[in-house]
Amino acid sequence: MAVAGASWWMQRKGRWSDESVAQRYGRHLPDATTPHPVWIHASSLGEARVGATLAHALVSRGAAVLASAMTETGFEHLRTSYPEGSVSIRAPFDLRSSVSAVFERYRPCALVVIETELWPNMLKAAAARHVPIFVVNGRLSDNAYPKYRLTRWFWHGLLAGVERFYMRSQIDADRMIGLGVETSRVENAGSLKSVAAAMMSSSTREIVGRILHPDRIVWIAGSTRPGEEEIIFRAHRQLQKKYPHLQLWIAPRHPERFNEVADIIMKSELPVARWSEIAAGSSPETGILLIDQMGVLPELYEYARVAFVGGSLKVFGGHNPMEPAICGVPVLFGPHMDTQRESADWLVRERLAAVVNDEAEIVAEVGRVLNENDSPDERDARIAIAKSQASGALEHVADDIMRRIASFRSS
Repeated sequence: MAVAGASWWMQRKGRWSDESVAQRYGRHLPDATTPHPVWIHASSLGEARVGATLAHALVSRGAAVLASAMTETGFEHLRTSYPEGSVSIRAPFDLRSSVSAVFERYRPCALVVIETELWPNMLKAAAARHVPIFVVNGRLSDNAYPKYRLTRWFWHGLLAGVERFYMRSQIDADRMIGLGVETSRVENAGSLKSVAAAMMSSSTREIVGRILHPDRIVWIAGSTRPGEEEIIFRAHRQLQKKYPHLQLWIAPRHPERFNEVADIIMKSELPVARWSEIAAGSSPETGILLIDQMGVLPELYEYARVAFVGGSLKVFGGHNPMEPAICGVPVLFGPHMDTQRESADWLVRERLAAVVNDEAEIVAEVGRVLNENDSPDERDARIAIAKSQASGALEHVADDIMRRIASFRSS
């Protein structure tokens, strides 16, 4: 009943087409191009990007790929960024009939779940068919982990069917073990989310071309959380006194805060434009650009001279600092990077990032970066260092998955 209601609502809002709904029920599935693919399942655009990176690595090792995503933006990414010959579908509803339809049509040799897309019927169907399950870039957030702990009795049997958990950090690995998973099946494999910079869409490039004047200098504040924007705006006001052509692009972490952050900017008496309005044709002249579209931020980091990663000035645990680093951008973040500690510490050690505690330190660090005569060669060197950290994790995970699939086939 809940699934039917959600389908009706999404169709009524124009977010899902008839074809989209049919695929989610396991109907109108495209033909298989290669037997026994590796099924890579993602939720939205961010997870689909991780899946794309892994898909290319697996295909280079001889695998075929079936890719699924829950959201329409994720699905579009599957179609445009996964290896040629991959089959892309909307993820089935977690109904026994819908999931079974996908397994029966494609007969995958493995199921790869990106991050924590753990759907009970999908896991049960894979286990019943003796299909090995892998969790890649696994994460258990501060909010999610207590809920999993409370329902550990429910998840115990389902997680027992997972062959390997490749967690993105030691914190996430410890949390998975805390749910009762054997230590031998869990490892800290590192984050795959930062292996490659996000592919920029033609629409994003066109909008940036209208915004970014030759005399403009951009700094980005990404994934900001409550209480951080005011600090950022005060710092920006100070910076503009010395750098009048400096432009701030800010992307709140959650879409429900877009209007709230717009109000904060206006109360700060700073000029503001919204990404969505510029995309619709409004004038791009602005001192602050509010990125009010999900999924765009990773595509924009390459245009920044320096980037601040939010969720870190206040006690939120931080967000992924490798996304700007992989674009060669000097990174700033606050002291509260608990969920990203390994990446954050590594970036600081490599002098690719700096910790800032308040407005004054943000002003000082942004100013320091802007005063440096940064050359393309220096930026390329930063990109190479960041990629070297991430690529080892990708190669290890891809090799290990292929080895374990081969072991299942021979057993």
